[in-house]
Amino acid sequence: MKIDNSVDFIKIFLEKAEDLGKINKKTLELYRKDIEDFDGYIYEKNLLDIEPIDIMNYIEKLKSDYSERSINRKISSLRSFYRFLIKEKIIEKNPFLNIVLPDRVEKNTLPLERWEIKNILDICGDSYEEKKDKMIIELLYHTGLKIGDVLSLELEDLERVDCK
Repeated sequence: MKIDNSVDFIKIFLEKAEDLGKINKKTLELYRKDIEDFDGYIYEKNLLDIEPIDIMNYIEKLKSDYSERSINRKISSLRSFYRFLIKEKIIEKNPFLNIVLPDRVEKNTLPLERWEIKNILDICGDSYEEKKDKMIIELLYHTGLKIGDVLSLELEDLERVDCK
């Protein structure tokens, strides 16, 4: 595969990732932005010619502007891109091979108290949107589902139980 510049590689990487269908459009857009941001950072170098020191310097720069979680996501995007370049035999050596980031620290969050949920539900009005919000809040509270799970529910996923 002969391509003139690294922007073409980004496009091909995103198209192949989209074709696999495992990554949603929002994530693909984040990947694109993360890779292009890195490309802008190393403007004097081609994306195909970077070395581990370039990555370490980039991570240090990111620390002044981003949270640990955002940095991990950005580096994850770049890792995926460089794994693609290796798989397609566009580069021979993965510059991310020995780059290790600290494990993510999970936030400890406490569940809302019953009275807090009641106060939230009491605020919901009678419009369609407010009723929908109320239903989602109740579904989250009573089932323990995460918001991503609820938002991805399809009609056929639901069962009628006790007419509810």
